[in-house]
Amino acid sequence: MNVLFITNIPSPYRVDFFNELGKHCDLTVCFERKTSAERNIKWKGKNASTFKEVFPKLTPVGIDKSKGNGIVTFIKNNRFDAIIISGYSSPAVMSAIFYCKQHHIDYFLEYDGAFYKKDKFYLRWLKKILLKKAKVHFTTCDEHKRYLCSLGIPENRIIIYPFSSVFKSDIEKNFNVSEEEKITAKKKIGAIQANKTILSIGQFIYRKGFDVLLKSFKDVPPDYELFIVGGLPTSEYLKIVESLNLKNVHFVDFKTKEELVDYFRAAELFVLPTREDIWGLVVNEAMSFGLPVITTNKCIAGLELINGKNGIIVETNCPNALSDAITKIFSKSGGIDKEEIFKIISNYTIERMAEKHLEVLNGFYGKE
Repeated sequence: MNVLFITNIPSPYRVDFFNELGKHCDLTVCFERKTSAERNIKWKGKNASTFKEVFPKLTPVGIDKSKGNGIVTFIKNNRFDAIIISGYSSPAVMSAIFYCKQHHIDYFLEYDGAFYKKDKFYLRWLKKILLKKAKVHFTTCDEHKRYLCSLGIPENRIIIYPFSSVFKSDIEKNFNVSEEEKITAKKKIGAIQANKTILSIGQFIYRKGFDVLLKSFKDVPPDYELFIVGGLPTSEYLKIVESLNLKNVHFVDFKTKEELVDYFRAAELFVLPTREDIWGLVVNEAMSFGLPVITTNKCIAGLELINGKNGIIVETNCPNALSDAITKIFSKSGGIDKEEIFKIISNYTIERMAEKHLEVLNGFYGKE
């Protein structure tokens, strides 16, 4: 099967997914750009090993989008059994969708997820035009499925797939961290061995909610140690630390996936205090190390993967709820079931993600 996948940038998890998908079909990936304007230069994917990558001539727009007819020209000059388009908000991608519609070329749409929302009239009108002719909509969650249905997409054309950035082998290797490995990792990152190590990872931007997490730390026991990984602390973060006299907080610059291993191994708990994440792959990654997770009701990964037995969901912008949840996790009544963490995360692997896509494509075009 000859498949074209159109997406914005070669992010690490995407390249891993494409390399897995490319083992089972003749895959070409058309990237809009080589990187995102907001990402650290170290944030990049592996090399393409099982698929062909293409970077058409386009003009960058915003953080990670483009405009121009480069994708349309590529589709005109090549033949594919299936075209999967990730997202639809980029001008260049919109042009490709309109071209496929006008020339009766099958296309599938794929999304990382999204929250249900009420759009302005003209946005709903545009989305309905772009979305209604797609053969299938691949999405990650019931929340976004509900939104697609509100746009008039039939439920039987919406497929939920397991979104992930971890391989089955990652879980097998990392899930059961030994006490010796944990002690070694704590030493490497500079954590105090006797303390409870709490980890949070993300860009140091308002949406991630690290200010809320910092404020929550005034009410947790002093032997709880927090590592926030993702960049240089903002002046706001430093002011919060100073005003609350927090001695147990550490800011860590950006780390690659490989460099993060020691931080995950050192931790007893992962917290993502986000104000909104349409998924939040760090939740998958934390669970692959056997960690319970606390996140908010504005994190799709949390809503899909956390069920009370493997972590806690809290309201956004609520330091008190966050500190209570952190304290509860480490209490005797915390009720965290490590087997439940494994049960959930085992179904969210890159292999399963590729299998679901192939299952749908084979249903339309047959397996070669």
